[in-house]
Amino acid sequence: MRQLAMGLNVLAKAIADGKKLVVFVHSEGGRSSDLGDSRTSFAIVLGPKGPGNLDDRCYGNMAAINASSNNMLKNPGGTASALAWDVSDALKAQDGTAADNLVPSTGDVGMGVIQFLEEKTAKEARKDLAPADGRYVKLKRA
Repeated sequence: MRQLAMGLNVLAKAIADGKKLVVFVHSEGGRSSDLGDSRTSFAIVLGPKGPGNLDDRCYGNMAAINASSNNMLKNPGGTASALAWDVSDALKAQDGTAADNLVPSTGDVGMGVIQFLEEKTAKEARKDLAPADGRYVKLKRA
């Protein structure tokens, strides 16, 4: 809890100073019995406002988030099947075409933040990545 409080304090000071920030909160998801990823995680992305900038959003399977009797909520490590997200056409290949799988992996939202920053800065941070590593979630714009 101390780390969370310190992080929120630093974030609040940066916002008060008028800095443009992207806040990316990502859950790793559950673990299977062999300690591999067993769940597609949820993510929250908050960013600068204005045309072409980010729209604050929670990415994930909203039915699972809002359910009170969902089996995944009762036993997160119980099944190895990942959950598809509610966002259609959100998962992209490195070249921006639609990816063949709508079940994001742990790093896809983080790559979406990098892709957004690439757009804003005209820098290519992902150019040397293998195609599978450059896959990203196209973040919703305002």
